[in-house]
Amino acid sequence: MRRARETRRAHGAGFTLIELLVTMVVVALTLGAAVGLFNSMNKLSRVQLHTAEMQQSVRVAQREVGRLVQMAGRGGLAGQNNVGGAYDTPAVSVRDNVGVAAPFLDRGVAPDNADSPLAVAGTDILSIRGAFDSSVFHINYADRSQFNGAARTVILGSRTPTGIPQDLRPIKWSCDPPDGTGEKREALILVNAVNEEGYAVVELDCSRTEHASIPDDFDPNALFTQHTIAFFLPGDGGDVHAADYARLTPNGVNPDITGNFNPSFLGLLEEYRFYVREQCRTLEGAQVDCPDPPEPAVRPAHRLSMARMFPGTDVPWGDNNQNMSLDLSDSIFELQVALGFDSSYDGAASINGFFNFDADNLPGTGEPGDDDSIVETDGGGSDDWLFNGFGDNQAHFAALPWTPTGAPPAFTAEQPQPRLYFLRLSTLGFTARPDRGYSAPLIDRIENHDLTSSELINGDLARPHRRELLQTVIDMRNLG
Repeated sequence: MRRARETRRAHGAGFTLIELLVTMVVVALTLGAAVGLFNSMNKLSRVQLHTAEMQQSVRVAQREVGRLVQMAGRGGLAGQNNVGGAYDTPAVSVRDNVGVAAPFLDRGVAPDNADSPLAVAGTDILSIRGAFDSSVFHINYADRSQFNGAARTVILGSRTPTGIPQDLRPIKWSCDPPDGTGEKREALILVNAVNEEGYAVVELDCSRTEHASIPDDFDPNALFTQHTIAFFLPGDGGDVHAADYARLTPNGVNPDITGNFNPSFLGLLEEYRFYVREQCRTLEGAQVDCPDPPEPAVRPAHRLSMARMFPGTDVPWGDNNQNMSLDLSDSIFELQVALGFDSSYDGAASINGFFNFDADNLPGTGEPGDDDSIVETDGGGSDDWLFNGFGDNQAHFAALPWTPTGAPPAFTAEQPQPRLYFLRLSTLGFTARPDRGYSAPLIDRIENHDLTSSELINGDLARPHRRELLQTVIDMRNLG
């Protein structure tokens, strides 16, 4: 009896080998499932993080560019140019698909500058100009003594003619910057009170401008003061950019300011060029020149950048080359711009033959005058949008209605340049790292950029990266 009880206790004192093996298998399977779930969640987390960063990058790109684009022309700068293409105006200029075909073969952001950074081949370069950061200053045009075209001077008051305070410090800072850098040969726009389209763009002359008398601190309750602002015209002697600035008028030449010209407003013009800056890195993170075709050991790290230039020139603002490479957003691989016009053409072959018929135009008359329809087609070649499809080729936008004809070339009252109403901005962002096992869908084109054979967008190294295309239509409200 005692032996039987001892035997039963011995049998119940531990696990059998089979029980131990089953337990180990169950634990291993449980740990394996937990590790697999952790790895899956970790991978999903990384993908979501990289995707969120990419989406944020694309949104930042659109916001930063769009904020300034909708202000293009502020201060009175024209959105039309009688002697140039509709895509190259004083307020807005587009260089389409740079490095692909004439006339935009040069990928340099500032083609005449040896230190210019390069834009990614096939992307667009967008230039916008206007009085962005400072006020547009009021001139007392009722007092004709406030402006002297022969002496190249204009008088600005610390208050407008209606008594509103004016902060004149931007003029002071152009001639005597607080950071101690040299004076800036800024572009000034003088808007004629009689004819706003007859404005002049001149160069600030700090040597004769009374900038020292402008207070360092702005006090809206201070007593009224007046300050003489001097400027250069082309050929005055001592001017640097005056000839380039003069070309920012609708006819490319300043009006005669010594006659009946009587300005009512003065603005400080700025120019910003937006582009995708070409940049590549090795797997170790070293920055190198981008190979063509792409190599597995060198990854593109292109980014949306901005160049601040003296308006209408290839000289960086402040003569500082760093101002040509001001980065706005990482991992942006494509920038495309399309321009939306409301043409004064009704599609009659005798006029131009490019536009589809708009139902509210008088058929066949060809009479100038905007209608209220902006037509877009899939091909892009027979509509009111420029640079939106393969139909917008070099032969197309080098002729009427996009570019004037004749000798010398000029738009006329019978065949005027159409008015620009909208700008459509397209940006394509990539995640910083590839996603193993993922293959992005092919992209055949964005606007008029053919991407079917693009290794950068559709190649084996590119498709494992997730991407996002964002398009925004911007109302060019200052070009009215």
